[in-house]
Amino acid sequence: MVSVNVTTKEKKFDALQHQVMKKLEELSDGRQWHIDSFSMSQDQSGLEVLSWEVRSRMPLALVNSLRQKIDSLSQAGQQYKIQNVDFEPSLVEKEKAFAELRQRVYDQVKVELDNLNKSFPNGHYFLHSIDFVSPPLYAANQKELTLMRSAPSEKTAVTLGRNLMLIANVKVATFLNK
Repeated sequence: MVSVNVTTKEKKFDALQHQVMKKLEELSDGRQWHIDSFSMSQDQSGLEVLSWEVRSRMPLALVNSLRQKIDSLSQAGQQYKIQNVDFEPSLVEKEKAFAELRQRVYDQVKVELDNLNKSFPNGHYFLHSIDFVSPPLYAANQKELTLMRSAPSEKTAVTLGRNLMLIANVKVATFLNK
């Protein structure tokens, strides 16, 4: 997330916002930026103080040089600063990981059914149903991340560890042979 703070006497806020977004797109090779929040106030001298928090999805190669590029945009009355860098997997990456987890569960269920049928040959155990539940994606150490996000720092708070959780409710059934 990038924080942009502008102190100005101008009242053309839409033009200023367009200028800020255009600068960000230029430094990130045309990547689209999205505004997360916007606030506006007036300081004691009557100047307008505008603040944006914006984010963009980009490859790691672009993130590496982002800090220097962002810092180079700052000038008198306009401050650009990286708030934090958060590596969030894309939807495609999440879906691929969940598919791999589901496959591991299927494989394990098959092994367990084979073991049951070997141990109890007259049981004829089979998979009755399987339901998957995936809670929201969470950071590996949420307490640490919260502290890193709330504390201002010159270093970027980089989150690399993510854990996916997939809960499988497996029901096994049998045909009773009398």
